[in-house]
Amino acid sequence: MTPKEFINTDVKYGDKVRLETTDGKTVDCFFGGWKTFGCIEGTLEYIMPVFYAPNSKGEMGNRSAFGPNTCTNIPYGQIKSLKIIKP
Repeated sequence: MTPKEFINTDVKYGDKVRLETTDGKTVDCFFGGWKTFGCIEGTLEYIMPVFYAPNSKGEMGNRSAFGPNTCTNIPYGQIKSLKIIKP
């Protein structure tokens, strides 16, 4: 998925989503905004989306959606599809 394709999904902070990665994993998680890197120019290639796992109440938690000891952000190129899950 390209950055423009991701933005066209119209996902908003806090939305519950079903994320499919290019390596075949499917994860239900929450979109937590974007992560930027220091003083790097603010182009779409240097801004990565962040995803959080649900907590015990089913709300957005603060753990990575991709398992323990992993980053919360993921490069656009590793996202195969993204679908917003309506409550």
